[in-house]
Amino acid sequence: IEPSPARLTVDGDRLVIEAAGESVRELSLSEYPELGALIGGIRWTLAGDLPALSRAFTLTLSGSARSWTLALEPRDSRLRDLVAAIRIHGAGNAIHGIETLEADGDRGEMAIVADRP
Repeated sequence: IEPSPARLTVDGDRLVIEAAGESVRELSLSEYPELGALIGGIRWTLAGDLPALSRAFTLTLSGSARSWTLALEPRDSRLRDLVAAIRIHGAGNAIHGIETLEADGDRGEMAIVADRP
């Protein structure tokens, strides 16, 4: 109901979720293929891997180099049952935020900030 900050760390096949007031959770992406595809969408965007993105998602780019949005719509029907679209917002070669539109109408937002030591 209320937004709460959380830190998500992906290391290979491992996703670590740290949220205030909760115990740290660790998941294997290979055990959750739909989650793996979502993480893949972000990873492949960051890596500039257009072939991988195109295999998993229908892509729509809008805006300009100064302010752009890349919409990813899942090709897989199981993933579409969970996620209607992922919208990645950025400027130049930097990603600033990721919006997830869930199939049930819920929505999530993630701000991308520089990691601090």
